[in-house]
Amino acid sequence: MMVSANRDVTFDIMKGIGILLMLFCHYKPEYQWPHQFIYSFHMPLFFIVAGYFSKPLKDSVWEGIKKNAKRLLLPFIVTQLLIIAWGGVQTLVEHDLSFVIKHGLSLLWGGADLINSKWGMIYVGPIWFLPALFWGKTLFEIISKKLNSWKLLAVCVSISIASIFLHRFVNSPWCIIQGLSSLTFISIGYLFKQKLFPRWLFWIALACWPVAMLFSNIEMVYCTYKYYVLDVFGACGGIMFVWWISNQIKKINLFYKPLAWIGVLSLVVLCFHNFEWFSELPYYIVAYFPFTIHGFLMILFRFVFTIALVFVVAYTPFIRSVYGVRKSAFNYE
Repeated sequence: MMVSANRDVTFDIMKGIGILLMLFCHYKPEYQWPHQFIYSFHMPLFFIVAGYFSKPLKDSVWEGIKKNAKRLLLPFIVTQLLIIAWGGVQTLVEHDLSFVIKHGLSLLWGGADLINSKWGMIYVGPIWFLPALFWGKTLFEIISKKLNSWKLLAVCVSISIASIFLHRFVNSPWCIIQGLSSLTFISIGYLFKQKLFPRWLFWIALACWPVAMLFSNIEMVYCTYKYYVLDVFGACGGIMFVWWISNQIKKINLFYKPLAWIGVLSLVVLCFHNFEWFSELPYYIVAYFPFTIHGFLMILFRFVFTIALVFVVAYTPFIRSVYGVRKSAFNYE
């Protein structure tokens, strides 16, 4: 893989590991212990990495909003429209508009919080991360233009805690509250790059991680934190462990290239996982196979199907531009 001399492939590997763990959790939701392990850090990982690469807003606020909307909201909207279009195909076959109506309303709602309706549950599914990151990243860039160091962290943590409390009483359209609650992790990633944190704090985080897995609980999609400080420290400890593993993998050519490729395209993997999740297209396809596929083989087929769609995006110029994938970011020889 050819990468820019200034690009640290470790972070691509981390995102590759994170997105694969997310797929595993969604494909095998009944596995309790793996879920406690994975959920303790996998969503905070993406927000911390986003914070690591964030910069204070230099342009006007409106320019910052447009830049982040193109990068995050455009793929979100296009993916939702693809799901609705698939529903249109189903309508022609089954003469039932409920799928189209449900996902049309889900696009308007844009939220991860479930709303019951006569057409089914209204929510956006795994792709909630994109609008949440839009709100979190945009607000962080505005705040970091005015504040830095511990003041920046204190304000971000305060907003996060307030939004988590607010979520107990209010459902959030377009994942606004989830985005505000992510500010703690975005600011940690940003200040980690500034080398603000002393070394002993990392060891405390690493020690908290197994304790958080055993006794606490974090689900960012629902703004659920059992013990907030323990959850945050535990997540940071888990991410440190993934960072160390990724640095080891980086030394092994055979492993790091596919993981880094998936990491570079993690946003696209998420979008097309969301499509196959709701469309159930893999199940329609295997129904025509001359043999039965279920269990592990079905999981493997869903994964291969998602990655195949990602290949189409990665190497199709127009679609690649919609999903904001720069060809210069990755290149196999």
